[in-house]
Amino acid sequence: MVRLILTYLFFICAIGYSQEAKVQRVENDLRGDVFSPAFFRDKLVVCSNQKDRYIKTVIDNNNAEPADLYVLSEDGTYERFDELFRTNYNDGPVSFSSDGNSLVISRNIKVDQKVGLFQTTENRLALYESHTDYYGWNRPKLLSFIDTAYQYSHPSLNETGDRLVFVSNMPGGEGGFDIWISHKKKKGWSTPVNAGPEINTANNELFPSQDKGFIYFSSDRKGFGKLDIYAFNEKTSELEHLPEPINSSADDFGLISNSKLKNGYLSSNRNGKDELFSFEYERPTFEACDSIVSNNMCYTLYEENAHDYGNEDALIYEWHINVDTLRGVSIDYCFPGPGEYEITLDIIDTIIKKTYYKESYFLLTLDLEEQPYITCPDTVYLGQEFSLSSEETNLPGAQLNEYIWKFNDQDQVKGPKTKYSYSETGTFEIKLAVRGTKNGEPFEDCVFKSVVCTDPKTISNN
Repeated sequence: MVRLILTYLFFICAIGYSQEAKVQRVENDLRGDVFSPAFFRDKLVVCSNQKDRYIKTVIDNNNAEPADLYVLSEDGTYERFDELFRTNYNDGPVSFSSDGNSLVISRNIKVDQKVGLFQTTENRLALYESHTDYYGWNRPKLLSFIDTAYQYSHPSLNETGDRLVFVSNMPGGEGGFDIWISHKKKKGWSTPVNAGPEINTANNELFPSQDKGFIYFSSDRKGFGKLDIYAFNEKTSELEHLPEPINSSADDFGLISNSKLKNGYLSSNRNGKDELFSFEYERPTFEACDSIVSNNMCYTLYEENAHDYGNEDALIYEWHINVDTLRGVSIDYCFPGPGEYEITLDIIDTIIKKTYYKESYFLLTLDLEEQPYITCPDTVYLGQEFSLSSEETNLPGAQLNEYIWKFNDQDQVKGPKTKYSYSETGTFEIKLAVRGTKNGEPFEDCVFKSVVCTDPKTISNN
C-alpha cells in the first residue's frame, strides 16, 4: 500500500482530464501491491511487495514485505527484473533512459540485515545507477552526491539519461520531501538543485517523472484526497492539478507518460490497495478550426456624398461620436467595444457661416464574433517569449472548463493564458481549442491565428 511506501519515506524513504479521460485498471498476475511503473524498452517495470521468497526476511510495521522489481508483459504475466537488483530490502522505484541501457534505482543502503523487523530509522534510502555492457547490468553504484544522513528516492531519468529528477528531505528545500534536479557531467552527477517553490511546498512532493518538458509528481497538499497528481510545464512554469478521474479521494501517484498526457500509466489505492492503471486522454484533434475574426473595433468613416455638396474646401465635416468630435471628409475612429453608437455628421459652410446639423445620421451596432479568441502579437521575434490570452473569447451560454493551445505537432499547453517562443523564423499557426458545456450538452470550438516570427538581427542588417 502507498502508506507503506510513505512510512519508508518518512523514516527512510504513491484521471483522464475532465470527462474526456479514461482510466482503467491494468490486469496482472502479481499478488501484492503494484505501484510506480517505469517504461523499460517495450515493457513496464513495476514495484510490488508480493511474497515470493522461500523464507521471511524483513518486514515493516504493517507486516509487509519490502518492494521488488518486476517486468510486466502485455498479457499481465510477469518475471523478476534482473537479480542484481534484488536485495532483502526495498529495491525500487526505478527509472530507465529511453534506450533501456541506463537506470537509476532507489534502494536501502544496508542490504544484509537478517530476518526480523525492518529498522527504518537506521537504514535510509539512497540512489544508485547502473549501465549495461556486453555482460549485462553493472553492479549498482551509489551516486556521488548522496549524503547518507538524508533520504533519496523516486528517481526519474529523462530520455537521454543525463538529467535526474528525484525526491529528498535534504536541507535547502521548501519543507518535507522536495523534488530535486541533477545533471550528468563528465565526472558524475552535479550537485542537486531544488526544483523551487513553483513545484515544492512545505508539504511532501513525491514520485516525479519527466515527459518532454513536463514534470509530473504527487503531493499531499490539499487536493481531492491524500496524494494527488500534478503536471508542471517547465516552459511556461504553469502548474496543473489534474482532475478526476486521474485523481481520486485516495492516493494517486507514480504517473508516467511519454506523450504529454495523451496516455500513460499511474498507480492508485482507490480500490483499497496499490494497483496499476492505464489512462487515455482524448485531446482535441484541432481539425476544422476556423480562422479567427478580428475583434478590431477601428473603422474609417467617410461621407460618400461629399462631392455633391459643392466646394469641399469651404466645407467643414464635423463628426460626433459619443463625446468625441472629429473633423474631416473621412475619419479613422476606434470604438471602445461592442454596443450601439449614434453617429452624426454636421457640415459647416465657412463662406456663408452656416451649420447644417445632422446632415447624416447613423445608428451603428457592433457585436463581437461568437468564437474563441486569441490575443497575441501579429509579429514576434525569434527566441523571444510572448504572451497569449483567451480572455476575449465570446461564446454566450457556454460554460468553458478547458483551454488547449497548439503551436505545432508537439507543443500543447493548457490554460486560459500561456507564453511561447519560436526557435525558427517563418509564419506559424497558433490554434486554440475550448471545451465545456452549452445547454447541458458537451461543447467544443476551435480557432487559429497566423503569427509571423522574424529575426531582429536580420531586420537591423537591412
